[in-house]
Amino acid sequence: SNLTINRSNQDRVGLFGITEGVVTDVGLEDLNVTGGERVGGLAGETYEDAKVNRSFVTGEVTGSGKVGGLIGFNTVPVNTSHATADVTSQGYDAGGLIGQNTIGGSVRESYATGAISGSNRVGGVVGVNLERVDNEIVVSKSYATGSVNGDSWVGGLVGENDNSTVKT
Repeated sequence: SNLTINRSNQDRVGLFGITEGVVTDVGLEDLNVTGGERVGGLAGETYEDAKVNRSFVTGEVTGSGKVGGLIGFNTVPVNTSHATADVTSQGYDAGGLIGQNTIGGSVRESYATGAISGSNRVGGVVGVNLERVDNEIVVSKSYATGSVNGDSWVGGLVGENDNSTVKT
């Protein structure tokens, strides 16, 4: 609890800057994380064979782009996790759980409840689902309840959904 990271000029900021492994049952309470791009409370970026299971974050997460309460830039499955964090992106791709969710990334049985703000591609759970193939299911059985504010591509669940299936 009470993790503070203040690296506004650094990218890939979070408890883990980048994670390539399995993260399970990690809880972070009352954190305050500030970074550049790819910023999340748990991880700035997930990579390759990683997975995130049954993990949560509460607090505040701020960055310049690709900012999420749990993960800033995601390429892996995220299951049964949540974020009760206020998320602010001074630019694009802000999500209550994940800022940018791309190839290989998915969200299942998860939720976000904080206030989310950014300029474009701002969503309650995911800012943007990007570069998907075959219309695969990317977000399922997930929800958001916090306020979502932005200038364009703003959604209560997903800000921009590019060739992906979202099922609640």
